[in-house]
Amino acid sequence: MKNLTTALTSLILTILLATTAMADPVSDCDKSAECVNLGLKYEIGKGVKQDYLKAAAFYRKGCGLNDSLGCANLGLLYLKGKGVKQDYLKAAEVTQKGCDLDNGLSCSILGSMYQNGIGVKPDKLKAVESLQKGCYLNDGRGCSDFGFMHLNGTSIKQDDFKAVEFFQKGCNLNDGLGCSNLAVMYNNGTGIERDDSKAAAFFKKGCYLDDDLGCFNLGLMQEEGKGVKQDNLKAAKFYQRGCGLGNAPSCSNLGFMYENGKGVKKHTIKALKYYEKACSLKSTKGCQNYDKLKKITTKKNTLNVTSFPSTVWEFA
Repeated sequence: MKNLTTALTSLILTILLATTAMADPVSDCDKSAECVNLGLKYEIGKGVKQDYLKAAAFYRKGCGLNDSLGCANLGLLYLKGKGVKQDYLKAAEVTQKGCDLDNGLSCSILGSMYQNGIGVKPDKLKAVESLQKGCYLNDGRGCSDFGFMHLNGTSIKQDDFKAVEFFQKGCNLNDGLGCSNLAVMYNNGTGIERDDSKAAAFFKKGCYLDDDLGCFNLGLMQEEGKGVKQDNLKAAKFYQRGCGLGNAPSCSNLGFMYENGKGVKKHTIKALKYYEKACSLKSTKGCQNYDKLKKITTKKNTLNVTSFPSTVWEFA
């Protein structure tokens, strides 16, 4: 009898443990901030195996509990189709809720969606209102995008000075796009006094905040010695970072430097590698340079290969 009781007790414990293991972890999350933090951990794989499906579930619960960041992050997953089926309508729905709950990121995402007609009917006025609110709520990207609207006069009065103001705020909030666009304004003397050293400094900040055009333009300035001391090795390093961020001109210029031993040790294989990557990123010049160098290595001839011009100053 005693053995039977022990066996039954063991069986009950086994069932309880199995039931606990099968329980939905999301159901144990009853505080909005706690749910969102768990979602973040699963999204980036911090301390747990990366799992977008679980991240989406935690964000969804957090958003349902009126956590504005949960709504913003869930909206981004819907836009990217990570952990959920890509659904622009649902992305618009949850980011609208996040914006109504005064989340700056949600407002900025929503503004971009209205601007481009993604998941919502294009509405320039609502785009302006959403981006302005996003910036007011201290979302850097909202400020940068709002500055660009002022620069282009998109559904708002064109104003270079206002563009500079919002690019500066976006940069202060660590948005790489804002820093790079502010650098372009300094480089061109648009809305602010021209200053090459400040342009270089803001391109550098933009680059380290992962804006690819910031890296590319800083690479150009290092090559030319414009606003900074001329340094081909540093130019190559910034082109490499820009290339890693998916900037085709950076890849092509880095290929040129490896082909010609400019700032780096001459290395034909690496040159071909970077030209090929530039080509894969839809760079016509990258494709041309790859084909030319490939023929050189095959025929062992000498042929000049051009780099991108040093006059390229682009807005991100």
